[in-house]
Amino acid sequence: MTKHLLVIMMLALLLISGCATTPKETELEETPETAAAKVRRIRTELTAAPDNPELHYQLGNALFDIGNYGEAAFSYEQALRRDAQLAKAWTNLGLTLRKLGRPKAAVGAYETALDITPDDVTTLRNLWAVAELLSDWYRVIRCAESLLALEPGSKDILAELARIHMQRGDYANAATQYERLIQLDPGIAADHYNLGLCQYEQGKLDATVSAWKNTLQIAPDHPSANKGLAVLYWEQGKLDQAWAAVQRCQQQGIPLDPQFIAALEADTKINDQ
Repeated sequence: MTKHLLVIMMLALLLISGCATTPKETELEETPETAAAKVRRIRTELTAAPDNPELHYQLGNALFDIGNYGEAAFSYEQALRRDAQLAKAWTNLGLTLRKLGRPKAAVGAYETALDITPDDVTTLRNLWAVAELLSDWYRVIRCAESLLALEPGSKDILAELARIHMQRGDYANAATQYERLIQLDPGIAADHYNLGLCQYEQGKLDATVSAWKNTLQIAPDHPSANKGLAVLYWEQGKLDQAWAAVQRCQQQGIPLDPQFIAALEADTKINDQ
């Protein structure tokens, strides 16, 4: 082998070893589109199709995502000027109006969306939230009942509906919801206890005792049910049962009002005379 040929071969080896390997196709990752870039892209697309309601809706979403609620609302309105039946734009307009501190206007947007798609769960939940903010209990209950019709086995919706009725002092309807909850899952102590509270507020003391006994079968150390039974037996004049309930509280370390104990002792003395 000549000296010249040997040099050529060595140079070839150096060139081969110095070449970077071509990356595999799977190693190439597309750079994700930033929120600002998305806004710019959709604005560009709108210059070519200014009457496209879907593009105005998408621009509203992109603006909402970066917290520009004023322009987002304007974009949704532009979408609706071009297609008043675009229910999702009414729903997102309602959400945006709430962000802008206009809850009453948000209610109107949600109601319009529901006129178009009455069974839309997202819109119903959004309307429920803003109606509760406004203490518009008629709308709150209507939304809850509509959601229950769509999800009849939903314990979460039943529990919320029961809470709302209790909050409003509608103990009869609250009791109905707690009874439905207990039918779905009889093992929740809080539902039995709350049912007892509803019965107590309606003057149904025997039903209250039954509900709170059921509570204690599930959770024997339930503080409120134990204390409630002690006081309730005393109110009914069942002093022996009241003392038995007091003893259970003491055994479980549940504190009782000293004034209640004093009143119970006084009544017991009178009863013994």
